[in-house]
Amino acid sequence: MDFKAILSSRSDYIGIVSATICLIHCIVVPVFFAFYMHDHASQVSAFGPQFQFEHTHYHLGSFGLFKVDYIFLTIGFIAIVFSSKHTENKWIRLFLWLSYFILVGSVLMEEASLFFQISLYVASIGLISAHLVNLRHLRLHLRGEAHSH
Repeated sequence: MDFKAILSSRSDYIGIVSATICLIHCIVVPVFFAFYMHDHASQVSAFGPQFQFEHTHYHLGSFGLFKVDYIFLTIGFIAIVFSSKHTENKWIRLFLWLSYFILVGSVLMEEASLFFQISLYVASIGLISAHLVNLRHLRLHLRGEAHSH
């Protein structure tokens, strides 16, 4: 089985795994920072403000301008392209793409406000849900029970 065939047959599963790992990443990083800052608070005060940890410039999984989030977005994009090709339901396609673009906007703007940080979680859950709905729709379609819209 070639790579394209694997993507075609497993795109919803790939999308679900990618969005789930993205969601876990987005939950764990702030918790990690909270513990890190709490554990290093005494060192910051002991050495003065010049040694303070600049958490605004450090993102777990960032390498310069590259963020791990972009890997999730790329994998998610590929999964949605293949998933939307294989569904006849326009509402599911809309749900997939809308969730994805909200996620992209939220990742790009996450440091601008709390709204984008929260919408990041909502969009990830929406993307997982859209892939799950698509899997169910495709299963029903194979059994002849689904209706296209």
